[in-house]
Amino acid sequence: MSTTASQPDLAAIKAKQQQTWASGDFSVIASLIVPVAENLVDAADLHAGWRVLDVATGSGNAAIAAWHAVSPAAAPPHPRHRC
Repeated sequence: MSTTASQPDLAAIKAKQQQTWASGDFSVIASLIVPVAENLVDAADLHAGWRVLDVATGSGNAAIAAWHAVSPAAAPPHPRHRC
């Protein structure tokens, strides 16, 4: 007896993602992305005073969560001034 894992319908997933982004309801999208970014930062176990480099991570939610982890008392820098 052999079992074959079913493959996801990537075209359907892509179409749904495009529909979601095209809807312009970014608060719904952010509500899904922000907790994931915070979980990522928690898993990285960042500490105050550490430097973090954000390279093409998308919306910047992970960078903002990381900033709060390493500089909890400071406001995040303007995106054009991140180093």
